[in-house]
Amino acid sequence: MSKVYRYLGIDFSFPAGDHLPIHAHVTVGNNVLRIFLYEKDGVVTYVKYEVKKGKFTPAQMRSIKKFISVKKDSLLFAYKQLQAGNKVTIIEITTKIK
Repeated sequence: MSKVYRYLGIDFSFPAGDHLPIHAHVTVGNNVLRIFLYEKDGVVTYVKYEVKKGKFTPAQMRSIKKFISVKKDSLLFAYKQLQAGNKVTIIEITTKIK
């Protein structure tokens, strides 16, 4: 699992050599959410959320969705870099995105 972001204690990562559709795993403790990124011409056009394990509070989901609304295209870029075999630096964001 390649972690690409850590936002207020929430980890966003991509499994190595993962399958399509493009999706990130979001973890908070033992809870896991998958975020599917659908794209056209390098731009994310639709995002789907699916809880894989555990439960997320409404506040956590709001934070995750806000983060994705701002960072979805950079997540897509990170995914493409990883698939090309390139290393991606983990970015930690410690302030709330407004």
